[in-house]
Amino acid sequence: MLLYLHSTRREALTASETTLTRWSLTTNPATLLTQVSTVPAIFFEHLYDPGGRMHTFGGISCTPDGEFFALQQP
Repeated sequence: MLLYLHSTRREALTASETTLTRWSLTTNPATLLTQVSTVPAIFFEHLYDPGGRMHTFGGISCTPDGEFFALQQP
């Protein structure tokens, strides 16, 4: 599970291998705004190195204008 806090809005995005969830942080507890299944696409790839450490490829970022979330695909 990955979490990204938006830099200009009181919002967050959580992502698992199969689901993206957008949250409003203006309330306590956070309010779920939308949830989208990403199946069959995979936005995050998890690989293990020889030492057993997990590495995640792909990620979430904010667009340069600060308006939207962007996904980096592996």
